[in-house]
Amino acid sequence: MQFTEGFNPQPKLELSPPLPLGAEAERDILGLYILTDKKEQQELFREISDSRQEFLQSINENLPKGLAVNSVSLARTKHSIGSIFAAAEWRYTFMDKESYRIACQELDNNSGNFVSWRRLDDSRTLYVLENFEPAIGKIKSFYKIIRSFTEAATGKEIKFRACRTRCFAKNEQGNLIPLEDAL
Repeated sequence: MQFTEGFNPQPKLELSPPLPLGAEAERDILGLYILTDKKEQQELFREISDSRQEFLQSINENLPKGLAVNSVSLARTKHSIGSIFAAAEWRYTFMDKESYRIACQELDNNSGNFVSWRRLDDSRTLYVLENFEPAIGKIKSFYKIIRSFTEAATGKEIKFRACRTRCFAKNEQGNLIPLEDAL
């Protein structure tokens, strides 16, 4: 394990971008930095590959309830998660038809801010793919739009659950690919 430098060294790790308070996540990524030479790295990869299920079970037995590690892999690049994060897909589930109707209307009004979005018929569920482009100041999320609508003096509260289902990076051609495939 690699540690930070300084008076109180901490394990060097990195997580997917933070979530808004109350949001859930699936398939988030945790990066641990391990300081090894090439030979040790290959041996570690072989050990993890040979005993992947036992390794995952060992990790999950020591995690808090509701938190689980589903897969383990060694990164092929030296890029950090934050440096290649480009977009995220979100699933919004609305608790009632009125909340769903208002959310669809707000999404229609702001559709230019998102890569894509789709509705699931009669399920009160929306999937929204959001760009993350801090260099040009575009970090507008549907979550923030819904929350600001709810907090405004509209007299209407949008009741929903939000879950970030996947994070993405861009490949050399500029196409979105799953973040875990870019590491």
